Amino acid sequence: MSTMQRGERVNLTLSVDERLLKEARKAAADLGTSVNELIRQYLEDLVRRRRQERSSSLDEWRRLMDENPVAMPQRSWTRDQLHER
Repeated sequence: MSTMQRGERVNLTLSVDERLLKEARKAAADLGTSVNELIRQYLEDLVRRRRQERSSSLDEWRRLMDENPVAMPQRSWTRDQLHER
């Protein structure tokens, strides 16, 4: 059983090469599982890795911003000056 939270399952139809499916069935049998479970696990792992990468990227961005704060200059104009024609 995977560690991802499970929602309602839906069916998915895939088209794959016949030889590929035959080899995948052999691999699944060797692993004591099904092709369906292999594909489900692959998709869960893919999504988990992408979430971790996004989280790591965001953490890195926050770290860089904390280490290198950007000083914003004081405003030297008024709203009325901006709208003068």
